[in-house]
Amino acid sequence: MGPQQPGGPLYDIREQAPITFGAGGEDSSVIQMVQRIIEEAVERGSSDIHVEPYGRSSPTVVRLSVDGDCQKCPEIPAPHRNALVQRFKTRAKPHISERRKPQDGKIRFKYSKGVIELRVATIPTANSNEDVVMRILAASKPLPIEKMGFSEDNLSRFKEIL
Repeated sequence: MGPQQPGGPLYDIREQAPITFGAGGEDSSVIQMVQRIIEEAVERGSSDIHVEPYGRSSPTVVRLSVDGDCQKCPEIPAPHRNALVQRFKTRAKPHISERRKPQDGKIRFKYSKGVIELRVATIPTANSNEDVVMRILAASKPLPIEKMGFSEDNLSRFKEIL
């Protein structure tokens, strides 16, 4: 196990095992953390991921929006705030150096259960921070009308209307 991080160790969302970071911040641990955040959001049925840095010395808060309720994930230590935000921006392909204007991009993410797309928006905040908000887009086939939970009567009426 690596050195203790400021504010305590950062834990893997799924396994609750401590994650350590290298001195540069943008290392494989940051890449793995980004992947774990996205995978956890998909597995929880989240519609949005919010990455909220709160200044140079405060940890970065990650929240997942599930059924309209924002659920907090483990915090990212303050020294790794920039690496996390830059990793999301690198994947989404907006201008990396631009931090004063809102930007948009997309991430196509492959993982063990398939492919998902994320619509990424970066929003400048106070003290040269950037919030990152990602909408998880459905990358699967549309749900057949018969599997939407209509009663037999409502399904037949709905089909008539269509």
